[in-house]
Amino acid sequence: MKTCSKCSLSYSLDEFPNNKKTKDGKGSWCKSCCKLYNNQTKEYKRVKALQYYYQNKEKCNQQQKNSSTKIAPGVYMIKNILTGDFYIGESTQPQKRFWQHCSDKSNNTSKYFLNKKEELIWGIIEHCNPNQLKVKEEYWIKTLKPTLNGAK
Repeated sequence: MKTCSKCSLSYSLDEFPNNKKTKDGKGSWCKSCCKLYNNQTKEYKRVKALQYYYQNKEKCNQQQKNSSTKIAPGVYMIKNILTGDFYIGESTQPQKRFWQHCSDKSNNTSKYFLNKKEELIWGIIEHCNPNQLKVKEEYWIKTLKPTLNGAK
């Protein structure tokens, strides 16, 4: 039996995460306290990142637009961090394509992203050769089942 230094409850050693740096080889917090702390920290960081973005929206958008780093061709994902909805696409210029989605009114998917830049995050799922883009995009759509690809 061991007492958790966070919640002060006693548990068997199986209820404590492993830690090679301690004498008994177990952490000082029980697994439940560790999990709660990690979830709270993750949510706190997400909220802080959103606050920073809202306070520095123009600066963040300008940095993203002016980025001199050219991103290689690949399959990308655009995700709405508030709703969890996401879209998967492919492009030889993924960063440029993201900005097109955010400003183009001509197709249904882009209409979903229009005026929602502050709610969106995007990233590359997989870099690949331009001749593999369609095959890779189809693979990731089948694997991840995006909620917005039906909006095409």
